Amino acid sequence: MKIYIEFDIVTESDLRRLPEFYISEELVPWDFLEVHPVKEIETGFFETCNNGEEDFWSVYLHRIEGGLICIADVKTENEATELSKLISDCSNSRIHYFI
Repeated sequence: MKIYIEFDIVTESDLRRLPEFYISEELVPWDFLEVHPVKEIETGFFETCNNGEEDFWSVYLHRIEGGLICIADVKTENEATELSKLISDCSNSRIHYFI
């Protein structure tokens, strides 16, 4: 399965609002999506956190073999939710929210 996402960039300032995607890794079997708030705990080191403490939100694929693969970092909970719903609708998978 391939998922194509298209963005229309209207102005240069829109470039700063686009989410970052990380689906360049090898494709692995996954069973559901996870959405987590994330904060930077020190320069270059990040961890999931409680809702309201976040610097941004991440969307993950939960690997059937175990572990997570981050596929996107976005600014808001709403963006993370909408992206996970899009992927879920295209793949018929479940979404787990950790907020």
